[in-house]
Amino acid sequence: MNLQIYGINYKNTDIETMEKYHLDNDAVDTILIETKNSGVSPFVIVSTCNRTEFYFSENKKIQNLIRYEASKHFRKIEGFSAIRHLFRLASGLESQILGESEILSQVKDAYYRSLNFGLTDRFFNILFNRVLKVAKEVRRTTKISSGNISFASIVFNNAKRILGDIDGKSFLLLGTGTLAETILNYFSRNKIKLKIISGKNYDKATKLAELFETEVICFDKLKSAVDSADVIITATNAPHFLLRKEDFCGRKNNCLMFDLSVPRNVSPDVKSSKIILYNLDDLKKISDKNLELREKSVSEAEKIIENEIEELAGIWKEKSESAQDRRLWH
Repeated sequence: MNLQIYGINYKNTDIETMEKYHLDNDAVDTILIETKNSGVSPFVIVSTCNRTEFYFSENKKIQNLIRYEASKHFRKIEGFSAIRHLFRLASGLESQILGESEILSQVKDAYYRSLNFGLTDRFFNILFNRVLKVAKEVRRTTKISSGNISFASIVFNNAKRILGDIDGKSFLLLGTGTLAETILNYFSRNKIKLKIISGKNYDKATKLAELFETEVICFDKLKSAVDSADVIITATNAPHFLLRKEDFCGRKNNCLMFDLSVPRNVSPDVKSSKIILYNLDDLKKISDKNLELREKSVSEAEKIIENEIEELAGIWKEKSESAQDRRLWH
């Protein structure tokens, strides 16, 4: 059970550093292919807006594949500390917003991505399946995910707090990924439609627009769409700023912006007397009314996790001893 994790997260650095090391899906696939070709297994990469973490077992070849070995920002965890971290991560205990639900699907996607590449082994398959099971149990049996704990809910409630009545306001969303879909779903359930700006993923945008009964705007119409929007939310994997100060020159009405992307999609200098901009660092500072309730559930969640780790250790010890006995008899 020698799990090792090498990574960086929001707890030990700021967003500017995080965005330098963020890996989009194409970058993850490139590393996984390189890993497979090098004969290294198991190997899983979890890269979100709040972390980039490499999961592996002890293997000398791995150091040649992880590009950030010399970075002072990266930390290494191993053994039961690493296993505990993974359980806590999937259960929402390590999230920027305590108990948020997106991380569970992100860990699941990361595991299945490696599984499809043939980069898991028996240990990783048992471990990740138990992690996913326990994360669901934690959310089902505790109040760790109660209230407004997702980025979508925080954006929605801050828009209401700042703008008051948001009915009739124009909402614009840049992005078609998992986070963008979560935001669309949350706003749709609250009877607010978001117009979708799409570039290369136009087909995905069209499907989302059909699902959430809204419209898609081509990327070449971005400037005119931005000019008329009251609220702009960005959640893309673009490696550069999509919106800059010059895009808002001459703007007469106020605008509220939420940049949920890593790397950031909105240049910080767009802030003005008419434009309010929040990025992920700003969202760290926003606490909602249900935080205390969720914090009280942490000890309950930790107890579930520790019981599972103890059981997992017992199962693995039994399997190891059985394997050793078989070797002795042959």
